[in-house]
Amino acid sequence: MSNDQLQLVAASSWRGREWVEEYSGPLTQTISRLSKESLALLRQNQMDAGCVLLHAMDALLASGSLSQSTLHLLRRHYYGVFAYYHYKNGAFLDAFACLDHATDALRSAIEGSDYLVLFGESFIDFGYQRARIARSCRQWCQMRRHLSYVGQMLRGEEPLCLFNSGKLLWISDLVDFVALSGVGDAGVDFKHLVDRDARLLRFRNVAAEICCLPGFVIA
Repeated sequence: MSNDQLQLVAASSWRGREWVEEYSGPLTQTISRLSKESLALLRQNQMDAGCVLLHAMDALLASGSLSQSTLHLLRRHYYGVFAYYHYKNGAFLDAFACLDHATDALRSAIEGSDYLVLFGESFIDFGYQRARIARSCRQWCQMRRHLSYVGQMLRGEEPLCLFNSGKLLWISDLVDFVALSGVGDAGVDFKHLVDRDARLLRFRNVAAEICCLPGFVIA
């Protein structure tokens, strides 16, 4: 989670400022650090060491001393890293399941906490990750389907998520959040999100990277 994102959340409302204060606390920062360090270890193929940090993160999340919105958002990161752990181990069904858990956690974090809307960008990243897992499974149709849906989300043709209340979250909600923040450089810092051409260019680049395998390209 970037400082730019936290700045916009804090600028959005007094509830946003209170949430950023909690998120900046020592327990939350420790959990966040464990998440980053675990992911770094997994990327270096240090699977056992990365898993140890994930279990430490889970133990801290179970302490019950955080607000529900913060807990859900941290759980989103926990399940996201665990999805990568399973992906690296070739346990693709478990990776898909962890991404589903991460999606549910993020949905729960944002619903009822409109100052966290900006983090809905992760729903797009989940789509990319599902496409990568499908590619590793050689499930080409499923890979294309995930990428197609990401493109539709970015064009505003499909929602980022459906909340339990029935309300939908759209890319335009994130764009409006940035625009209404009143933060001077927000439009520049989040150009990849608020500028339609920029976000579609980024989509084409990521989709091309996902579709390209060593030695050949999926037509």
